[in-house]
Amino acid sequence: MNLVLIGGNPKGYSIPFHPSTLSGRRLRNILSKLQIPCEMSFEIIDMTINENDIPNIDEINELKEKCRNSIVVFLGRFVEKELSKHIPYGIYLPHPASRKTSDLKRLETGLAEIINRVCVS
Repeated sequence: MNLVLIGGNPKGYSIPFHPSTLSGRRLRNILSKLQIPCEMSFEIIDMTINENDIPNIDEINELKEKCRNSIVVFLGRFVEKELSKHIPYGIYLPHPASRKTSDLKRLETGLAEIINRVCVS
């Protein structure tokens, strides 16, 4: 099963959650600690938002196609708010750059629960 983690603000790097960023280091540490045995892919939203704060529909459709038959995790409230109406089966978890220790714990626990549910099925 493919797990798609969607976060925002790509910061100009060629790969999502680049290891030199805080969120990239934290997320990679959590994934390594959990020893996730499932296929993993990262997607990042870098969508053109128009003056009415509406994401470009072509970019939304492209993302929906990439996420088909995958478990989708929205990392952060901004991503959830923007994409949950287009990908209603997405799961919210806190963003790895969160300043709250409790959010980081919820992120780790949430990913572990998702992986356990998928890999046991």
